[in-house]
Amino acid sequence: MKKIYMFLCLGLFAMTGCDRMEENVFSETPDERLEQTLNEYDELLHGSPNGWLLSIETGVKGGYRFWVNFNENRRVTMLSDLDYDLPTKIQTSTQPKESSYMLKGLLAPSLIFDTYNYLHMLSDPQASVNGSSANGTGLEGDFEFSLIKADNGRIYLRGNFNGCTAYLDPATPKELECITEGSLKSVYDNLDKYLEENKFPAITIGDNKLSAKPNARKTEFAYMNADDEIISTSVGSYMDLKSETGEKTNSDIYFFEPVEILGETFTEMIWNESAGNYVLTSKGKEFPVIDNEVPAYPLKFGLNQTFTKLYLEVPTMEGTVPQRFLDEIYNPAYNDMYTNSSKRKIAYIQCQFTENATSGLPQMELWIRYTNSAGSGYTAKWTYSYVVNEDGTITFTDRNQTGVSNERINEPYLKKIVDYFCTIEYQKYDSSNWNNSIKSNIIPHTFRVDWAPNNTPGLTGDIGAFYPVEDEGLYLVGKLTAK
Repeated sequence: MKKIYMFLCLGLFAMTGCDRMEENVFSETPDERLEQTLNEYDELLHGSPNGWLLSIETGVKGGYRFWVNFNENRRVTMLSDLDYDLPTKIQTSTQPKESSYMLKGLLAPSLIFDTYNYLHMLSDPQASVNGSSANGTGLEGDFEFSLIKADNGRIYLRGNFNGCTAYLDPATPKELECITEGSLKSVYDNLDKYLEENKFPAITIGDNKLSAKPNARKTEFAYMNADDEIISTSVGSYMDLKSETGEKTNSDIYFFEPVEILGETFTEMIWNESAGNYVLTSKGKEFPVIDNEVPAYPLKFGLNQTFTKLYLEVPTMEGTVPQRFLDEIYNPAYNDMYTNSSKRKIAYIQCQFTENATSGLPQMELWIRYTNSAGSGYTAKWTYSYVVNEDGTITFTDRNQTGVSNERINEPYLKKIVDYFCTIEYQKYDSSNWNNSIKSNIIPHTFRVDWAPNNTPGLTGDIGAFYPVEDEGLYLVGKLTAK
């Protein structure tokens, strides 16, 4: 492949006060040199018999891949991996779409996709098209690119509007065969399978264990520093098609930009077929990616921590909720409420760390959402005072109702759950007026809060648990959220 270099546009200078013009060092004019450069790129573009793989890093969601095939009539045919996670009804990985392109001299020689195609969906302002959270800016993609250079088979591009990094790599016959069968999308199936089997992939740098997770569009790293702060970073990434062509079990992963972490610099995550794991390399050193049962760094769960809420919806967490908790705590409460409280059913449980609005003291709110026989939803809520012990465990020291009828009526049936954090024995219990109830004994319970293993196929997100120090096998588990 003929190597193409960037041209320099030279201005014409008027020589004030000089009797002769400076001699032109080029035999061609700037316009002629520009035209020659554009023609060379055009020949290169439509000269790849199997088309090109376009990899582009958007500003919002990271990397996307397209197959593009240029012809001599300034037409381009596209396939893309957009149908993996964008809300499109079009099967972009199997339905080719044709549009036009042009080569034009702007601030630099530029490749412009000038009519709408799959690539434009990354810049489409409609959230229903681009999958963003709101209308307006799209995913900060580009469809006009400066042609930076062609080197060693690759064409380097830079977006003219958002500055997206992009590459064009010639597709091989094997890749083209797989692409026409939908591999731009199906390559993610292999990644999904890997992440299902390796929920918390991690590497070790010195004494630090780091999360190193290749998601579909980005690869994410996170670790806890000496100040107990979680430091996270992500880098746009894309996968090759080796798992589709049969060259490897899992595709290699490449970063659009080098990522520096704890003195090491990484540019790719390569699958080691013999070892059965990914490997990162830096300065000649290898860092194997090994799965952990839980995240690599300590959980920060509590008031003013990384996570403040834990949410448990039992039907969606089958396999993750321990059977003992179901048998001894949840199911007895569920059945008691259904049988003795007009067929009411527990929908979910939520634990939330807050501050008491009156006293300003920390508290934990237990929400139990339930439905009646007609399917209408209601919430019963209890508040627990607590202290954090020197070893980091939490002791719940008291429990109170909020004073509405939902708690007063249903506490006797839900007592297995509400007593889980702090047991209350009553000298008198008044279901019509909480203020008339008299506590006879308060039995605090102490818990260790930590990550919990995710054993539910398809379940995503961070999973945490309350582990009773007296019996850690009887733990309450749920999905963690920040607010």
